[in-house]
Amino acid sequence: MAKKKQFVTAAAAFAVAASAVAPAITADAATQTVRLSSDYVRSGNLDATLDKEYNGGEIHWYKSSVDMNKLGVFQTAKGFVKGQGIRVEKRVRVLNYAQDIQPEGEIVLEQGVPASGLRVQPVLFADGILYNKPVSVSGFKTDKVGEFEGRFTYANKAYGSVTKTVKYKVVATKVELTEVKSEVKDDVLSVTANVKNLKDGEKVELVIFPGKDESKAIAIDAVVKDGVATASAKDLPAGNHSFILRSGDVKTEAVNFVVEAPMVKEVKAINASELVVNFTKMADKATAEDAANYSVDNNTVTGASLNADGQSVTLTLGTAVTTKTTTAVKVSNVKIKDSQDKFPLYAGVVTIEDTEGAQIAKVEAVTAGTSATSATITFSEAILAGTPIKVNGVVVGATASGKTTTLTGLSLDASAQHTVEIVNLTDGANNKSTVNKSFTVTKDVAAPMVAAVEPYGDNKIKLIFDKSVRLADVQSKVSVKDELLSNVAIGTITTATAGATTMDKEFIVPVSSALYSQVKSRTLTVVVAAGINDSLGNSSAAVTKAVTLTKDEVAPVVLSAEKVNNASGATTGIKFKFSEGVAAIPGGLDESKVKVIDKNGVDVTAGFFETTTAQPAVAAGAKEATLELDAATALDGVYTFMISSAFVSDSAQTPNTSAAVTKTVDFGAPTQSEFVIDTTKVLSTNNKSNNITIDFGQVVKGGAVVGSATDAARYTLGGKPLPAGTLITLNADRDEVTIDLPDTDSIAKSDTAATFTVDGVQNLSGVVNKPFVKTLSIVDNTAPVLNSAVLNTNGSVTLGFDETLATAAVLSDFVVTVNGSNINAAQLNFTSGVGSEAGKYVVTANALLNTGALSDASDDFYYIDANNSGAFNTGDIKVSSVITVPGATPAADTYIAKLNSTEITSLKVKTAASALTGADAAGNKVAADKEIVVR
Repeated sequence: MAKKKQFVTAAAAFAVAASAVAPAITADAATQTVRLSSDYVRSGNLDATLDKEYNGGEIHWYKSSVDMNKLGVFQTAKGFVKGQGIRVEKRVRVLNYAQDIQPEGEIVLEQGVPASGLRVQPVLFADGILYNKPVSVSGFKTDKVGEFEGRFTYANKAYGSVTKTVKYKVVATKVELTEVKSEVKDDVLSVTANVKNLKDGEKVELVIFPGKDESKAIAIDAVVKDGVATASAKDLPAGNHSFILRSGDVKTEAVNFVVEAPMVKEVKAINASELVVNFTKMADKATAEDAANYSVDNNTVTGASLNADGQSVTLTLGTAVTTKTTTAVKVSNVKIKDSQDKFPLYAGVVTIEDTEGAQIAKVEAVTAGTSATSATITFSEAILAGTPIKVNGVVVGATASGKTTTLTGLSLDASAQHTVEIVNLTDGANNKSTVNKSFTVTKDVAAPMVAAVEPYGDNKIKLIFDKSVRLADVQSKVSVKDELLSNVAIGTITTATAGATTMDKEFIVPVSSALYSQVKSRTLTVVVAAGINDSLGNSSAAVTKAVTLTKDEVAPVVLSAEKVNNASGATTGIKFKFSEGVAAIPGGLDESKVKVIDKNGVDVTAGFFETTTAQPAVAAGAKEATLELDAATALDGVYTFMISSAFVSDSAQTPNTSAAVTKTVDFGAPTQSEFVIDTTKVLSTNNKSNNITIDFGQVVKGGAVVGSATDAARYTLGGKPLPAGTLITLNADRDEVTIDLPDTDSIAKSDTAATFTVDGVQNLSGVVNKPFVKTLSIVDNTAPVLNSAVLNTNGSVTLGFDETLATAAVLSDFVVTVNGSNINAAQLNFTSGVGSEAGKYVVTANALLNTGALSDASDDFYYIDANNSGAFNTGDIKVSSVITVPGATPAADTYIAKLNSTEITSLKVKTAASALTGADAAGNKVAADKEIVVR
C-alpha cells in the first residue's frame, strides 16, 4: 500500500534530542510512540486500513483496541514495531458493513420446480439493522426430495462481502385442483378440473358420497392429461349426492349434484299443434316415437319424434288448438334407453295457448350452375296451406300445410341475394304474421367422391361416398375385380340407409361369386366408373379401391332372452338377442326349436308360443328377434328356454349356424292387476253443489285406513286440496264414491276445466290406483263480499266487491248511515257502475231545499230528509253542496246531496241482514252484514 505520512510526537522528538546529548538514557525513556495518519475502516476490513510496517519493521497491532461495532466515531488502534521498541497508533473510524446473511424462516422448495425467490435476502449490518439485499445463490437443486445445503453470498465494494451456508428442504410438489366442472346426463356424472403440478398419468381420484354420506364413499380414478383431470361415474342411484376430487392430501370442496329418478319431467306446448315431453333420462327411440304411448284429452296424437338430445319428444296433435285450453296429458309405456324398464306413468295437465305467428326458420336453395330452380322454406311451426309466397317481389307459389314448403320452377341467380315474403302466414291457431327473409343460393360444384370401401361381412362390400348420389348411377357404374382383375359376379346394389330409395351416401354391393373355396381371405378391387351424379348433376371421376374380405367362420351366439310386456304388464313375447346380425327369416323364428320349462320345472312348451300364424319376420342383419306367445299372459318366476342348434344363421357366404344354448328369464314376483279408473266414470254435477262422483268399477277401501277412498288427501281439485268441510261417502257396494263439496263458499270462481286428480286409493287387494287426472267443470258458489267504498269527487260513493256483480243494484240490499241516521231508501239512489266501474254499485242521496221566512233566502238550506218526513227535523242532515237537476220550472228542480259535504262527518254502508238479491254471474247473492266505513 502507499506509504503513510509519518508524524512524531513532541515527547518523542524531545527524547531523540536528549539522546543525542545523553546517550545513556533508559530504554523506557527512549521508547518512541509514532502516530500514523487517520483513515476509515471500509467494508468491515480493519486489516486493510492498518499499516503493515514502519521504519523497515513489521507492525503488530492490538486488534482489540478497535471495537468493530462502534461505528462513525474515531478510535485509536494501538500496536508496536517488532524489534525496534517503537509504539504506533492510528486513528480510525469504522464505517457500516455487512456481517451476516439471515434468511427468514425455513427454506422449502418443491420438487421439480426451479428454485426461485431466493435472490434477495435479509443481510445484517454492523448497525444492527437487516437490509434486504441482492445475493448470489449456489447449490440449490430441486431434483430430489430431502434436506440439503446451499450458499448465499453478499458482495459490495462499499459494505464488504459475506457468505452463508444454509439448509433447505425439497418437498413433493403440491397439487392444485381448480375450475371443477360437473354435469349429470343419463345417470352419468362427468367431472373435469384443471390440474397443476401433476404429470400425465399421475393419480387423481373422483370420490362420490352417495346421499352425501361420507361413510359410503366411492373412489374412482380420474385420467390426467395435458393439465386436465377427467372422470365419470355411471349407474348412480337417483337422489342428492356430492363429490370431491382428491390427490394425496389435496382435495377440493364438496360439490353437490342430483341424479333424477326416471320420469317425465315436464310437458309443455310450443305452439298450437305441438307439445314437447321432457324426460329425465335418455328414452328408447322405438317406444318414444310410438304415438300410441301418448294421449291428450279431446285431441289425438298423430306423431311423436325423439329429438336430438335423446331426452325429449315432440308430439304432433291431430287438431290444432285455436283458443287457450288446459287439457290432460298421459305418457305411458315409454322405455328408458338400453333398458326394458319404463318411465313411470305420467298424468298431468298442460295449457295450450299459441299467440305468436309462425316465422321463417330458414330458406335453402342449392345449385351446381349459375342459378337454382327450387328453394325449400322451413317454418318455425306447422302452417296452413294456400298463402301466396313472393320471391323477389313476385308470387311464385303458395304455402303447403306442415313445416316445409318447396318452391319449384324458379330461376335464382347464384351470385345475388334473394328475399322471400309472405303476408298473412297462418299457423294452426289462426295467428297471422307477415314474414320475410333474405337468403343466398348455395353453390355446390364439388364432384362426389368415394370416401371409403369397407368389408360388410364376408360376401358384401360397403361403398361410401362423401355426399348423396343416385342409386341408379351406382348400380350401372360399379363393378368388382379379383386379384387377377377378372370380373367378380355381384348382385343388385342397394342403399344402406333405412328409408333411402333413390339417393344415398352408402351402398351395399353383394358378391355372388364363390370366394373361399381354396383361401380364407380375398383382396378385391372395386371399380367405380366416372359419371355417378349427385342431385345437382355433379359427376364423379373414375376410381378404383381395394378391399379385403375374410371368410366368416364365427357362428352367431344367442346372447340373451328377455320378456316383452304390453301396457298392462302381461308378457306377449320373448326377445332373443344375438352376437351379430343374422340372416333374414321371412317366416320368423322357429318356435319348435325352443323348449320352455316353467318356474316349477314343468315343460310348458306346448301352446306357449303362437303357432297358428307366422312369427314376426326377421330382417337381414337383425341383432334381435321375438317369438310371440300364443296369448298375452301374466307370468312370474324364472322360466328356462332351451334353444336348439341352428336357431339362427349369419349372412356369411357359407352360413354359420348358432349352437344350442339355454337361457333363463325372470318374470319377477306375481303382480296384481292394475287399478285403472275409467275417465268416463268420473263426473261433476256442473252446478253450485259441485258434487263429484267416481265409479271405480271395483270394491275399494273406505274408512280410516291407508288407501281409503273416503280420505280427502287422495284427491286434489284445481291443484289444491279439497275445501274444508268436504264430505266423502261410499255407496253400499263400496265401488262408487261421492265427493260432496260444501254448497257455499267452497268454489270462489267457476272453471270449466278444473284439474281433478285421484292418487293413492287402494282396492281390496291393496293395489293402488294408477294416478288419474281429468278436467271437470266446477261452479262458483261463494257469495260476493262488499270490500270497498270510494267517496268520489262528485259526492257519490262507489261500492266494490271481491268479484264482479252481474245484477242491477237493489236498494233493499243496503243500509246507508249518515251522521248516525239511517237514510230512508226513498232518499237513496243505487245505480250499476259503467266503464271502469262495471260490476260495482254507485250510491247517491237526494236532498231537499228548506225555505226560511226571510225574503232574501239567506235562511234557505239543503238537507237530506233521513226519515222521508218531507220536513227538516231531528236526524236530518244539512248539506252545503248539492247537484241541481233542472226541472220544467225552478220549483220542479231536484237536488242530489254531495256526500263529501263538510257537514257529513260520518258515512257508513252495510249490506242487509237477510234476503239480499244482488248476485254474481253464478247467481250467488251478496254476503249479508258486511259494513264499510266511508268516512
